[in-house]
Amino acid sequence: MPELKNHRDELFCQALHKGKSARDAAIEAGFKPSRRAAWRRGQRVVIRRRLDELTGLHAKREAAAIARAAEAYAVTTDRIVGHLARIAFANIEDYLTVDSNGEPSIDIAKATRDQKFAITEVLLDQYMDGRGDDARKVKRIRIKLADKRAALVDLGKHLGLFIDPATLNITQNNYFDERPPTMDEWKKELELQATERTDRVVALPRRTPSK
Repeated sequence: MPELKNHRDELFCQALHKGKSARDAAIEAGFKPSRRAAWRRGQRVVIRRRLDELTGLHAKREAAAIARAAEAYAVTTDRIVGHLARIAFANIEDYLTVDSNGEPSIDIAKATRDQKFAITEVLLDQYMDGRGDDARKVKRIRIKLADKRAALVDLGKHLGLFIDPATLNITQNNYFDERPPTMDEWKKELELQATERTDRVVALPRRTPSK
């Protein structure tokens, strides 16, 4: 369905879709700040259908954007899992060479292309040690590997080995899950509205009886 003909109803739906409460959405749309009226407005069939449409359109746009990116960069589940596995199971020995004296040194050339996926940074230090004829050139290489623990956690989630506690405490910011006003809340609001109407009453001038 297209945008609602009633502009304020459309604004009300747009605000709800963005996650605002019913009362805040009503205020933003230009309605009175009545929680009861806002709740009742949200129960209307036309409002529900428009919200369902907005949610569906948003989901379709996101899905289309993801599909375009996946095609452009050849993103597949197998490729992602493969990259995570290379990081998760990287071993420092894959990048070391040990000489005859038992001294280890970094040897990136020794690593395969797959093993190099785990390297996130390479630092090269070159300096002269000593002075004069005794000076010698020193070159030191350091590497930094990606976070193995994070990669293992991501792999575990993908394989269903454990559940992220965050997923057990999801708060769905959806207006239809909002509880209706209680009787006490409705009574207080009606009393407040009655008081406001009384305050607005203007005393009419007394008519002088005609002679």
